[in-house]
Amino acid sequence: MRLVERSRELDSLRSVIDASFAGDGQIALVSGAAGSGKTELLREARGYARSVGGNVIAGQGAVADRRLPLAFIEQLISGAAMTPEEAEKAARAVEEAARAAEEAPCSAEEPLHAHHLRDMCRLLRSPSNAPVLLVADDIHHVDPASRQVLMHFAQNGLSRPLGFLFSERVGSWPEYQMFRSALMRMPNCHALWLPRLSPDGVRRVLADSFPEEAAARQAPAYHDASGGSPLFVRALVQDHEAERGLRGPGEDGCHDGCDGALVTGEAYAQAVLTCLYRSEPGALRTARWLAVAGPVGAPLIERLEGIEGGSVSRHLHELTAMGLLDGDELCHPAARDAVLGDIPEDARQDMHLRAAELLHEEGESALLVATHLVAAKWGDAPWALAALERAAEQAMAEDRIDLAVSCLDQAVHSATEDDTLIRLGALLIAASWRCAPAVAARRFALLDRLWERGLLGTPQALLLVVCLVWYGRIAEARKALIDIGADADAQDDPEFRIAEMWLSCWVPLLLRRLPARSAGASRAEPPAAPPRAGGGGGTFVSARMGAETGAVRSSGLRFTAFSALHDVLYGDPDGSVLVRAEQVLERSRLSEKTYAAVESALLAMVYSDRLERAAYWSDSLRDEAAERRSPGWEAIFAAVRAEVALRQGDLRSAMANARFSLTYITPESSGLAVGGPMAVMVMAHTAVGEYDEAERLLQRPVAEEMLVSRPGLHYMYARGRYWAATGRNRAALGEFMQCGEYMLDWGMDRPSVVPWRAAAAEVQLRLGDREQARRLIGAQSGRIGAGQHRTRGATLRLLAECADPGDRERLLTEAVEALRVGGDRLELARALHDLSRLQQGSGDTRRAHTTARAAWETADACGARVLREEILPGAAARPGGAEPGEAGAEARPGAALQDPGKGALPESAPANGPGRGAPYSETLSEAELRVAALAARGLTNRQISNRLWITVSTVEQHLTRVYRKLKVARRRDLPTDLIHQEGTLAP
Repeated sequence: MRLVERSRELDSLRSVIDASFAGDGQIALVSGAAGSGKTELLREARGYARSVGGNVIAGQGAVADRRLPLAFIEQLISGAAMTPEEAEKAARAVEEAARAAEEAPCSAEEPLHAHHLRDMCRLLRSPSNAPVLLVADDIHHVDPASRQVLMHFAQNGLSRPLGFLFSERVGSWPEYQMFRSALMRMPNCHALWLPRLSPDGVRRVLADSFPEEAAARQAPAYHDASGGSPLFVRALVQDHEAERGLRGPGEDGCHDGCDGALVTGEAYAQAVLTCLYRSEPGALRTARWLAVAGPVGAPLIERLEGIEGGSVSRHLHELTAMGLLDGDELCHPAARDAVLGDIPEDARQDMHLRAAELLHEEGESALLVATHLVAAKWGDAPWALAALERAAEQAMAEDRIDLAVSCLDQAVHSATEDDTLIRLGALLIAASWRCAPAVAARRFALLDRLWERGLLGTPQALLLVVCLVWYGRIAEARKALIDIGADADAQDDPEFRIAEMWLSCWVPLLLRRLPARSAGASRAEPPAAPPRAGGGGGTFVSARMGAETGAVRSSGLRFTAFSALHDVLYGDPDGSVLVRAEQVLERSRLSEKTYAAVESALLAMVYSDRLERAAYWSDSLRDEAAERRSPGWEAIFAAVRAEVALRQGDLRSAMANARFSLTYITPESSGLAVGGPMAVMVMAHTAVGEYDEAERLLQRPVAEEMLVSRPGLHYMYARGRYWAATGRNRAALGEFMQCGEYMLDWGMDRPSVVPWRAAAAEVQLRLGDREQARRLIGAQSGRIGAGQHRTRGATLRLLAECADPGDRERLLTEAVEALRVGGDRLELARALHDLSRLQQGSGDTRRAHTTARAAWETADACGARVLREEILPGAAARPGGAEPGEAGAEARPGAALQDPGKGALPESAPANGPGRGAPYSETLSEAELRVAALAARGLTNRQISNRLWITVSTVEQHLTRVYRKLKVARRRDLPTDLIHQEGTLAP
């Protein structure tokens, strides 16, 4: 193996060998940490000695041989060149001297008598007086008798062609220090120290395995992880090669097999342990404490080990020298893992407990103490429980949710008092919910048991009710609510009234079946005023209930959010609903106390058709939840974002968000909430034409209780849409009508929530019952709230289909404008398609061409393959497929198909334009061409402005110049082949 950054030391050893072989006996003592390359350096020196005609007698000290007199001398003699007779004679002499040393040692360091000492030195001499190099690797592990022989031999061989090469590791070896001190006093002894490799030295080591450029890129990371230890660097290279072998060539995206993240594996772990076990025993103990307790400093480690006298500082110096420490901590997490993995489980837990106790005594932070209590699986003392609870609260505030859950799990396991269990159980649910609802489901059983024992107060009991409802355990939630409501004081608690508000938005039937609070009072009605001060800190996964200012503010925000959603679902909301929802979103910092309010404010926006604002806020909240490592929250906001994307006609985004949500909110563990994202997935797959995927989702079992909740309405609606799309019209109609019965019964009959009448009317039209369809869609049109442009546009589209022929174009035009404002591109594509067929049927082929093209482009942008195929059968999606209007392999070029239901587009070019494929770039600037192309596709100035990130005024100026250059008077006169110009943006 090539030596790196050792040329100076190797030259020094060669000089020692040359001088010794010339008759001036020399000694070289090479010092270095474990893994520094001492053995490789001595191997190179031995090779040089043989190359210049010397005899080499070499051996290595071993821990196991330190108590065996003359074990090292026996090793040297067995490697010397002797005849069988000489070898047998030497063995007897060594055996006799060793026995004498065992029976009557003169001293610990000089156990041999003089005549035995002379006999051993005689055995090491070369009979031909040829040059000899005697090598002792790890001389600190050589037994005292052998060291006595080596010292005597060195002192009496100064005038002979005899050289000595010794190596030692840094550390404290009490029995060896006397020998070393005597050796260093000799005038012919040269001390060499092997430093750690520099970053450039690491690069040169890597260059043996990696291409030069890659070695230079990787060198800093390898130097940091190895601390400059040659042994560690080569172990890391070995791990990298092993990882590449497992993955196969090219699977990791590496260039020449050398880039990518640094790999730490078994070779590195074994190298770390090898160095520690070859070092002074105290260094291993210190490394273990560093792995367990972290960088706590030498004095604290001395207290943890129960020793004094500065020995830990010496061990830390040794660990630093071998490349394991960076400051006061292990240089790489893999080194810590290797050391921890080497400690027996019981011993490791004892160490963590000792660390926790001592750190608590030293006044360290609760987080630091709690990490050790969790690792020790202990929290029985009052101080330990308090530390675990404080640490959990701090961890949640710092978004270290996994640590918070671990602390609370341990605290709950250790707690014995009921009050403590109640407090900790609520806090545990709060932390678990942020990880995932499925995780929280396993923990709220504690509150369930405490409730059965009659130990929960109103706030904690309401938390239990919320959990039971969330997971679909409606009957148990009803029983708990009845028991809570039996207490008059509980009914007056603002948290009780806020909980009723939330429940009315999720499971209206639950409140309807409860005993009346008082004569004539309906439980579906919201509280008349916000909760009064002192009302508590949050029913929903809130741990502490008190009269703090933050608690009052939280109650007010939740009341505002829940009442806004309640008004949208049950009332005839005015503009204040959206103002209230926006206020909640602006004023709420995402937390365990506010996330339910934030979700409700988002839903109020969604059900009010304020999709752009809902998209903005749900994206922002999902990003915040992700940054704060709270996948449970992220799944909730992803579900809302999926619903928004579906209503905007963005099927790809809808599926992506719903798919993410369903990784944490599953049918098996999440009861009611799963209805929302599952409905989005089913409807998106249906619109795309992936009916098998939709069917697979619908075959997954869901809780029956979910079907009688607000999310269940979306699920039933989605199921009906799938059945309608696959030709099962009667089943679809029954689903929509059942959905309507629930909404009417609950008083939640709002088409912006679920447009069941419109869906049923579409089915009735297919079944030929136009009159019933007209009644259904007419009833829906009277229930649309102010500003609900999306719902209004979709309703107008169906109303046009049921209307008299003379009113259809007007209604469809109004539908198109409303849907453009409302932002639902999928419904817009449907309305444009209907309008194009109407125009085609009336003989206005030019307008029909433009409108149908806009419909096709819009459906294609949504990813709605089914609708796209309906508009223009046979046209493939871009890129690579035929453009709309180019599917004319089956149609006559330039001919307008006469059947408007087929959606084919005429290919005629307007007389006032250059014609399809004309070089518009010679007439229009690039900016003008982009604006003109989008205008030709039917986009409004506002939509063009949003698409191109320019002002509406700039759009108007570009269009004015376009009209002048193309000699047209208005937007509808723009050449239709502008749509095909390269570089324009799809709508």
